[in-house]
Amino acid sequence: MSFFSITSDTEISLEDYEIEEGVLKRYLGNKPTLVLPDTVREIDASAFCGCSYVHSIVLPTSMTSVSHKPFLMLSRLASITFAKTTTEIDPAIFLNKPDLTSVTVAEGNPKYHSRNNCLIETATKTLVGGCTSSVIPDDGSVIEIQDGAFSGCKNLTSITIPACVNKKISPSSFGNCCDLVSLFVAEGNPKYHSCGNCIIETKTNTLIVGCQKSVIPADGSVTRIGEYAFFGCPGLTEIVIPSCVSEIDTFAFFQCNSLKTITFLGTVKQWKQFRFSDKTDFDTGFMIVCSDGILRQD
Repeated sequence: MSFFSITSDTEISLEDYEIEEGVLKRYLGNKPTLVLPDTVREIDASAFCGCSYVHSIVLPTSMTSVSHKPFLMLSRLASITFAKTTTEIDPAIFLNKPDLTSVTVAEGNPKYHSRNNCLIETATKTLVGGCTSSVIPDDGSVIEIQDGAFSGCKNLTSITIPACVNKKISPSSFGNCCDLVSLFVAEGNPKYHSCGNCIIETKTNTLIVGCQKSVIPADGSVTRIGEYAFFGCPGLTEIVIPSCVSEIDTFAFFQCNSLKTITFLGTVKQWKQFRFSDKTDFDTGFMIVCSDGILRQD
């Protein structure tokens, strides 16, 4: 077993890192800012156990692949910098990091780059991971948002989708964004538009992302509520579904634990004719109020 350290502005002592055959087994220091030494090729899943005080980390050029597991311990992480040599990044690193505000990739990385605190896969123009302070670039460098990219950004309050994001916004891209209250799509987007703090896939009339302040349009522009559309909206206590909506996908209201009342502006007969991908969302805990009576109260 060997012990290594790095001399930098962080003033990390020789005893701060326990490294064995290139694997960081344990961080033993108490500094909030870490610059890992180039002797680290891998981080053990438990290396940061008890290190919730760490708020900034710079990964070394010796790491070509980064797993999310060690970062589960860094619940208060505010800043992360990836090396130019890192070509495999587990996007789950960003999950449930409510304090994360800075995402940086060193210049010269052949696979990823960062802009506006977004981690972007350069060739595919895919936004892989975001944080509370992310601003999605509108220069064409992002055309797709990966599944779970902003999941767990609990302090994120608003997001704007540029016109260039016209390939795909994946289900649950914004899941568990508890404080999200504003959703907007820039004019000129050929695939998506926004209305009433809802992101809507225009061609299919599908509401793909909602939030606690969403008002589902009643003009016929939404006929379907997509899977995970309102995933993890604890502030959503009630929702009004217009009669033009006839289909609700799997887990559309998953983990909306405060949601108790759904008001459907159509009749009981219309509700019973709904096409559900999975009815488990409505099996318990909801009161469905239709225009001509209460359908279900569990």
